[in-house]
This record gives sequence, C-alpha cells and structure tokens, in this order.
Amino acid sequence: MGTVNERRQIAWKWLISFSRSEWSFDDYPLCVRRNPVDDPSIAWFAHFLNWPGPGGVGPTAEAAIEDFRSNFAEVVKHRRETGQPMPRPGTRVRPVFAPSSRVTANPELYGQFIANVLGFGPDDPVFLSDQSSLLDFRDPEEVERLYGLIRSNFGVDASHIEGARIADILEYIASQKRQQ
Repeated sequence: MGTVNERRQIAWKWLISFSRSEWSFDDYPLCVRRNPVDDPSIAWFAHFLNWPGPGGVGPTAEAAIEDFRSNFAEVVKHRRETGQPMPRPGTRVRPVFAPSSRVTANPELYGQFIANVLGFGPDDPVFLSDQSSLLDFRDPEEVERLYGLIRSNFGVDASHIEGARIADILEYIASQKRQQ
C-alpha cells in the first residue's frame, strides 16, 4: 500500500479535498521516482498515489511532473467530455480496461498476430484493446519493422491504415484473406 509518508500524503490530500468541489493537479497525492530504465530522457516517472495511471516521464523530476501535468489536463478534458467526474484526491482509482471485442473478434488471427508480429508466446500475459496501436511502440524504426512483419506473415501492406490501430489492421488482414 505504500510507505508511511505516502499513506500520510494520501490521507491528507483526501481530507483537504472536502474543502472544495473541484480539484486541480496539485490537489492529488503525487509520487515522483527514478524510472528503472537506461534511457536518460525518461529517467524520472511521476504519478498519483492510488491511481493506476496516467503518469509522466522526463529526464528530471521536474520534467516528469510537467509531462504528467500535461497528461492530466487531457484526462480532465476526456472526463468532462464523457460526463465522468474526477475521482476525489486520495481515493483508490480502479483500472478501467478499454474494450477488446474488435481486436479479439478472430481469435486465430489475433493469436497469429501476437506471436508472429509482436513476438509474444501463447501463454504470455498480453492485453491489446481496440485502441492499441503500433504507434504505441513510439520508435519509428520499430513500427516499420512491425509493418514488415505484417507484410511477410500475412501478405498485406497495412502501412496505410490511419492511426495504425491493431484492431483496424486485423480487420484489414481478415478482409484481404476473404478476397483471396
């Protein structure tokens, strides 16, 4: 559940949240830690205690906080657009998984894609949602490599699919197989 100081911070932020009805970034219990990676551009990670996400990364603690502040603004915007209230500071926020019905609609194709393109084994714990994208890998060279694996394994060029959403790619592969 966290350190004593983290639990104190959670309790304090929760208590003072009752003094107002709308909350800002600074009202939430913040945690900033070193990120256990070799990439110095993301050496620090910032997130709210008791939240499964979002977060921010950066080369310094301050940069990670600013990245997180920007990401948090997007969360607030999305919640307002969808009519979801912001969680009270300090409360435990449960993870909400995006739907995966489209990406798993063809289990055989899905399994082949995970194994042959993404390189996971059949028993590896993998979760892809209908919103998952090849662009989530961020490295343009890696994305091009994945497109190459799609071409070599499925005989289709999916690089034209806007947003590179895996559900769209799988539906495109399935439609091309039906036409053959």
